[in-house]
Amino acid sequence: IVIACNTATAMALDSLKINHKNIPIIGVIEPGAKKAIAETKTKKIGVIGTIATISSGAYEKAIEKEDSKIEVISKSCPLFVHFVEEGLISGTAINEIAKHYLYSFKNKADTLILGCTHYPLLKDIIFKNTENINLIDSASSVAEVVYRVLHNHKLLNGEKTLGDLDCYVTDLPMRFEEQGKIFFGSDISNVQLLNEF
Repeated sequence: IVIACNTATAMALDSLKINHKNIPIIGVIEPGAKKAIAETKTKKIGVIGTIATISSGAYEKAIEKEDSKIEVISKSCPLFVHFVEEGLISGTAINEIAKHYLYSFKNKADTLILGCTHYPLLKDIIFKNTENINLIDSASSVAEVVYRVLHNHKLLNGEKTLGDLDCYVTDLPMRFEEQGKIFFGSDISNVQLLNEF
């Protein structure tokens, strides 16, 4: 299981691992933190995320666990999620919001973790407003961890064919299909509503 959400990882990963010991469960925070640690040159890392992710201190804890000498500067950027979900990933409004949020990182960090899975869709705007700071999207790091876990458990698909994508939601399947197109770049169909989980 991959918890492909920073907030859900911050709030539930430890509990899920305790309650489901026989299933490998991977969160997005630790792989992103490790990648940022490997890439920072000044030992000053910024983190942007939702209010819940930033308030949890999960990135600070993950980074300190690996290297206690790294300074972490965190900032919640809640409006980024709403703009991405509306497909507004460029333009004057999102640029002004990014400028406001990201000013606090100017000359204070050389590496910035995009601590929300929505934020990579704003990479261009974020990069423009952070004066060439190194951006860390944990997706590739998470994929590497998933590959190792699948390999170690002998669960890799040797056929090298694409699998099936089954989507289950607890609210608004049509809205998920619309947003899925933004994230995946292609249509998602047959999203199924779960009444009980």
